[in-house]
Amino acid sequence: MVKNQILSVGLLIAAVLFAVGSFFVPLALPISLLASCLCCTFSVMLSPSLPIIGVGVLLAFTGGWLALGSASASMVFLIFFLSIGISLGIGLRNKNKFNDAIGVVVLSAVVLGTLTFFVYIGEASGGTFDVESVLKPLFDETELALKSFFAVNDPAVNEIFSQYGLSAEQYIETFFRSGIMLIPTFYIGVILLVAVVCFWVTKSIMLRTEEPVSFMGSFDDFSISRTFLWVYFACYLLYFITGDSVLGIVFSNFYNTITFVFTYSGLSLISYLLGYKNVPKGVKKLLVGIAIFACLIPGFSNLISIVGVLDNFVDIRRILASRDV
Repeated sequence: MVKNQILSVGLLIAAVLFAVGSFFVPLALPISLLASCLCCTFSVMLSPSLPIIGVGVLLAFTGGWLALGSASASMVFLIFFLSIGISLGIGLRNKNKFNDAIGVVVLSAVVLGTLTFFVYIGEASGGTFDVESVLKPLFDETELALKSFFAVNDPAVNEIFSQYGLSAEQYIETFFRSGIMLIPTFYIGVILLVAVVCFWVTKSIMLRTEEPVSFMGSFDDFSISRTFLWVYFACYLLYFITGDSVLGIVFSNFYNTITFVFTYSGLSLISYLLGYKNVPKGVKKLLVGIAIFACLIPGFSNLISIVGVLDNFVDIRRILASRDV
């Protein structure tokens, strides 16, 4: 027990060091982020006493606050570098399956993200919590910086955009508004990506130990409730109805976030079908890897999400399994 606790604390310290290291080597951010989350995951899974982990996180938050001079900045630091791994570790510690384990991560990200936002507003407004007085100048300055960067007053630049029926300034304004609307989607998207990668890397490490991993399931077997499908369609319909209103922005972010889930489902089905056709494991991993990286191409992930939607609607795995009986 003592040995596990020492190892757990050591891993938590390593997680913080990986996180701090990303400030000195920004190009290594993806690696340091994953390494930090993995260390947190195993720190929680090994710890005989979770309150000790809590004390460690509190100390990390305090240190980040002192170093960065901002409580909200320290909270952002914790959300991405520590809380993803800690939430995932709690899920795996309780032997939760993939859906439930990732659900714990997303729930904690939503709660902590919302809390961080209000802490930031409180700090920036001097305690008045006036959202408009904080965000409007920030957005205005960012929009002006974008217009300056793209030289919207340059006739040559406007000539390029004129073929789309917009001036450069109008294009930047539209692009900026769309970007602001999608901040929650981007935030949850990053959380999901890191959590999913961390989950499967954790399983691959655990396979080399005596720890049971059967409860973690297989990438090929991912499935989601049919209710999720109707929520997906409802969010899209409500976004279509409400447009660019505040409610429209909310529904748009819900819809885009659920699209990530169906994209993952589509990739899972592709992997299942390759296995069903007895494609060699090496070739299967290569093809699935290509499909995953292809999702980084704008629009391709939406095509994969359609595959996930169709699978949820007709349950292709069940149909194939029934044929084999």
